[in-house]
Amino acid sequence: MRHAEIKDLDCVLQITSDTISDVYSHYYAEGVVNFFLNHHNRENILSDIENGLVWLLEEDENAGDYQKSRKQS
Repeated sequence: MRHAEIKDLDCVLQITSDTISDVYSHYYAEGVVNFFLNHHNRENILSDIENGLVWLLEEDENAGDYQKSRKQS
């Protein structure tokens, strides 16, 4: 596990967006899902990364594998 770095921004943004879209939609109204998608935007995630608030758990030390696996499914 490690702190996310700026180079991980796209991956973290994708994980966050996918999680909100795929999971929250089962429990919350569309307006709530859209609120969370808007709140967890690129600028806010970047700020969290810069402030050391985002962690990544990696298999084989490669966070980029998430994006590759999503494209294959």
